[in-house]
Amino acid sequence: MEAFNHSLFLSINATPDSPGWLLALATFIAKDLIAIVPLLIVALWLWGPRDQVKSQRVLVLKTGMALIYALAISWCVGQLFPHPRPFAIGLGYQFLH
Repeated sequence: MEAFNHSLFLSINATPDSPGWLLALATFIAKDLIAIVPLLIVALWLWGPRDQVKSQRVLVLKTGMALIYALAISWCVGQLFPHPRPFAIGLGYQFLH
């Protein structure tokens, strides 16, 4: 399974020949995109059509619970099957320090 993981990582890993815009997009996704999630949750909680506020808030609460479950499951799997990610062992090219 590790060999498959490494080959998959190398197939999507950017190279120095990759376009600059693609590297900038990947850097944005890796570093900043997660900040949009809490902003979107707050916006959905506060704004929306008056007749749909209750159902919209129920959706926000369900989304928050799903996020908590996903983080908990991810943490448990990481504790049960620890292994470094390919970028952590120096495989491929790294553009983030």
